[in-house]
Amino acid sequence: MGIKRKIEENVNESEKKNKLDQTFSIETFIKNLKDPETSFLALSEFNEYIRHLTSQEEIDQLIENLLQNLKSNLNDILALIIEEKRKSSENITLYRFLTTLLEYFSKTNNLILSEIVIKKFISITNSIHTIYFMLSNHSTASHLKITLRFLLSMIQQNEFSARLIFSLIDFKRSCWKPLFKRRDIRDIEDVRYLTIKFFLSPLVYQHIDTIKNLIKEQ
Repeated sequence: MGIKRKIEENVNESEKKNKLDQTFSIETFIKNLKDPETSFLALSEFNEYIRHLTSQEEIDQLIENLLQNLKSNLNDILALIIEEKRKSSENITLYRFLTTLLEYFSKTNNLILSEIVIKKFISITNSIHTIYFMLSNHSTASHLKITLRFLLSMIQQNEFSARLIFSLIDFKRSCWKPLFKRRDIRDIEDVRYLTIKFFLSPLVYQHIDTIKNLIKEQ
């Protein structure tokens, strides 16, 4: 049987706003993160709080404080990565959280922590297959974009990470082609844009050796 998760139910917009107006409690977050029943609720609340912050500096400061409280020990986060049975919504929640972390690691050049996260992710047999599933036609544009941004956040770390991820990706999978047709004129960074950016990411992030390897494989 799967873990019975605690989720937010019957919370109206006013209550959500009141929660967001409160200072984010890192202590409560870590406490909930350690509990399998509330771990994904903790990630979801973190993601929502981050989404409403008005500056990148605020986000960076929050993550820095979080890492200090964790003493740079990511075991509780890694435990969620290796969990085998997750709902699609939980995958999205996890991808959003990991993307925020990895983007911070990239900015601060924290290669040790980023490598720990990425290696743990790819060490799970079905991680890449789950990515393919999340990129399939059943997913909403929002979920597709979150998944693509997660892939990009891993690739942007360094040449090693880029080679690692691209070596595992099967570009002949049927999930890729439809993504190029998912356009939204109201959204500058729509699914199509992020898909193209992912395919061109070795060029975007100047990972020369990765480009050479991709050319050799063709």
